[in-house]
Amino acid sequence: MPGSYGFLYRNSIFLLVGTNERITDFQVTMDPVLSEMRKYTLIAGISNTFSSVLQMRHGYQARKAIELGRVLRKDEPIYRYSDYSIYHMMELSLAGTELENFCQPELITLMQYCKENGGELLETLQAFLKCGRNKAQTAKALDVHLNTVKYRLTQISHITKLDLDIDDNALKMMLSFKMLEFREHFPVLEPLDLG
Repeated sequence: MPGSYGFLYRNSIFLLVGTNERITDFQVTMDPVLSEMRKYTLIAGISNTFSSVLQMRHGYQARKAIELGRVLRKDEPIYRYSDYSIYHMMELSLAGTELENFCQPELITLMQYCKENGGELLETLQAFLKCGRNKAQTAKALDVHLNTVKYRLTQISHITKLDLDIDDNALKMMLSFKMLEFREHFPVLEPLDLG
């Protein structure tokens, strides 16, 4: 790649790209080498931007992006640390700690309810949060009527006693879902007991 410097370190090739412009789409930047990467089944981990080589720490972020990305999206050739940094934060914070210490108690309550009554409320809440709390988009994502989403959200509010119109509540629930997703893909901790 023009303007880059490469070196070998611990069975990895490090490519340092120096530019005065911020690279916003690494996919476009990597397109010239992507076919060769696929041909030889090579993968790339991309760290956040550093102002100094001294901040790089032997490619720690790039390696961590590959480690997490290979589990979450195993067929991709390029893994950016910025896409996986939240999972890295969870790995660091959950190490040796029970998930219940961080997961919102309201989500645990809803999970217990769904374990006994079916999982559509949990699925609806997760879709609702992923759709930016847009009920119409949630209905479309779940392939259900808008009134069904409204009814389920009312049930969720009744069970959890949580107002999801409050940004902080929605953020905490979304982070709790991310922690559960992390636990599912990286079962380094004991399984969550809802019994």
